[in-house]
Amino acid sequence: MKTLFRRLKDYLIPPDPQGGCTWPSVDLTLPGDISLHLVGSIHMGSEAMYPLPGPLLERINHADGLIVEADITRPAPPFPGQDPESPRLPVSERLPEHLRNDYRRYCEEQRQPVQTLDTLPAWQVALILQSAQAQSLGLRPHYGIDYQMLNAAHGQNIPVFELEGTQAQLQMLLDFPDEGLSLLEDTLAYWHDNARALQIMLGWGLPAGKTCAATARHLQRADISASDDKPQRRLENPADATAARQLCGGGRRTASLRRP
Repeated sequence: MKTLFRRLKDYLIPPDPQGGCTWPSVDLTLPGDISLHLVGSIHMGSEAMYPLPGPLLERINHADGLIVEADITRPAPPFPGQDPESPRLPVSERLPEHLRNDYRRYCEEQRQPVQTLDTLPAWQVALILQSAQAQSLGLRPHYGIDYQMLNAAHGQNIPVFELEGTQAQLQMLLDFPDEGLSLLEDTLAYWHDNARALQIMLGWGLPAGKTCAATARHLQRADISASDDKPQRRLENPADATAARQLCGGGRRTASLRRP
């Protein structure tokens, strides 16, 4: 896994950019003289990732549009409430037995009240825990790459094109079988792997010489390391992995569109 990440990083960020981009990106040219600058993004970032590099902001200022999966600067659609005629079982009773202790421990670590989570669908519990984990690593939504790029585009009246939109993404979660229980199970089973992946993605987006101290402290407490060569696990359900990435700060791409 470490070798895979290194190869991907070398592809997106050459060791010697020679005046090129210092952020994870790749340029594409499509028929019709359309140029795309694809930027590797993450929903939540650290203070060291703010502001965006000046050359990237210049690219946005001169773009014909910004293409994103969803414009997260707009008000999010409300989550549906619980049907009083169909009360849910407590989360721990919905989970398989081997994950129940992990669930209680992570809730306690992230200071999430179990009683409140018990009233929510499993997919929403998963997103809350993932967001809390990211914030414990020192990440904040307003430092996210796509959030900053969207604000820059809106500030310059650059058109924003959504590929999906937040409503479509919410509907995908609502359509999960068992209210997204498999997403919550994956969140608990791969808790430390997710922290490691966040550290790696942060390292790509941080300027040279900067580190995220909060991330390092959390990783030390969790007794995990980005240099660990043990085999890494994967989310078993591709749909769940996609939802987690889109809704809760995983890797994604944002493109600026320009016609020469």
